[in-house]
Amino acid sequence: MPYFSILVPVCNMVGKMQECVDSILNQEFEDFEVIMVDDGSKDDSYNMILGYEKADKRFKAYKHDENKSLLAARYTGMEHASGEYILFLDSDDYIEKDTLSSIYDYVKNTPDDVIRFGFRYEPSGVEELPPETDDPLKFYMEGKMPPAIWKNCYSKKVIERTLETTNSFYCNMGEDVYFAGVLFSNADSFGVINKVFHHYVTGNGMSNSKNSASIEKIERDMKSVGLSGDNLLKFIEKYNSKYIDYARHAVRTMQRFVLLQNVAYEDDYTKIIERINVFNNDKMHSIYEWGCNKLLVAKISKDVYESEEELKGYEAPSLRAVLVED
Repeated sequence: MPYFSILVPVCNMVGKMQECVDSILNQEFEDFEVIMVDDGSKDDSYNMILGYEKADKRFKAYKHDENKSLLAARYTGMEHASGEYILFLDSDDYIEKDTLSSIYDYVKNTPDDVIRFGFRYEPSGVEELPPETDDPLKFYMEGKMPPAIWKNCYSKKVIERTLETTNSFYCNMGEDVYFAGVLFSNADSFGVINKVFHHYVTGNGMSNSKNSASIEKIERDMKSVGLSGDNLLKFIEKYNSKYIDYARHAVRTMQRFVLLQNVAYEDDYTKIIERINVFNNDKMHSIYEWGCNKLLVAKISKDVYESEEELKGYEAPSLRAVLVED
């Protein structure tokens, strides 16, 4: 059995993931398998990953006949993983060549269930190392570190427990919040390697929302976030109930993020008001109030700082600063 499994979900990525694949092939530590799951691509992605499988026996290709979501693709990957340690790698991201060798050197002496490491935003070059905390589950749920599951390595035990305690469902928004809560809950020990291994390529998420949002998209995102939040709360209540209040906070932050990403890059305030009003109902009224009283104020302040000549020497307020405020 391979020592590492690298799980790569794929959807419509023909001609877009060579850097990802090259970063895997260039690993100094070679005892690994790559589980690639095509999630109902409309292009020739499945034949592409079949080509990787044919060229290198360590690559394995699987397919969803229809799009089942990023969460489901990762779940399928977990079902087929056989490594002692498992990493998640999105198909447009890439890793340093010493990623596996460094993790191997760490876990052979300290076999922790979750090993956290640093990442770099590309193309900005901004780096984040793992924050110091004795309780990373609480830390992430409080909004003090990103929930992204690709900035950690997980033991086989954690993955097996996750498969035993959860089921797959459709979710393309908020999936990391859900999975981080589950994976961290299923771990008994945590370690840290203070090095940057993962390169997170931006442009497919929040920064890509400019001028592309619609009321229908917001409603779809909220439906997905609702499923993610409901499943997280059910899991935490059943298996890790002392964290239930923190889980509620994480869900609330996730709901706010849907609104934030559809407001942050919009210049037309008529559209901004329309998007905030999507949340003006009994179920989402707290998000609506936050949008009106916190996010909108921060957005106006930020836009003023960036447009007024006399304020250009000052640092503009961050919209993300209000994301986790209560």
